Order: sequence, then structure tokens, then C-alpha cells
Amino acid sequence: MKRIGMMLIAVLVVSFMALGTTGSVFAEETTVEGTVQSAGDGFALETDSGSFMIDSDEDFSDYMGKTVKMTGSVTSEEGTQYIVPSSYELVQAE
Repeated sequence: MKRIGMMLIAVLVVSFMALGTTGSVFAEETTVEGTVQSAGDGFALETDSGSFMIDSDEDFSDYMGKTVKMTGSVTSEEGTQYIVPSSYELVQAE
């Protein structure tokens, strides 16, 4: 699990170095694991490596406070990381 997080960080760091921190940075599909939280009008995935705004019209309220494994395209815009999920699964049930 830590290896995936470290790979994600490496991809993001290299992307930021290549394009700077102000534009959009697109990465290949990545899998991250974290807890779903409310964030403004949407949802965020809080992980060990940071927070990802979930870029989806899907309602994740049933997953609030639960750990999910999410795969999707990761982007960064103006210092905020986004994930557009292509799949996700519940890791722990409460």
C-alpha cells in the first residue's frame, strides 16, 4: 500500500516539475486508498499522501467516513488534486 502511495507522489512530483504548479497535470490511472469525506458541495478522498477532490456526479454519501480503494485519473489544478474515478470498492465496512 505504501508503495502505491509513493508511486503516486513520484508521478505528481515529476509532473509538477515538468509543467509547474499552475496548470492542469494529467496522469495515467492511479489507485489510491483513503477515507471519503464531505468537501463543500462534493466529496474528497483523504489518503496518507494527501487529499483528492472526487470529480464525479455520483453521490458518495453512503461511503462517508468509510475506507475505499479508488482507481481513476488524477489531475492537479492550482494546488488542488482531483481524481476522476473509473472504479472504486469499499475496503472496510462499519
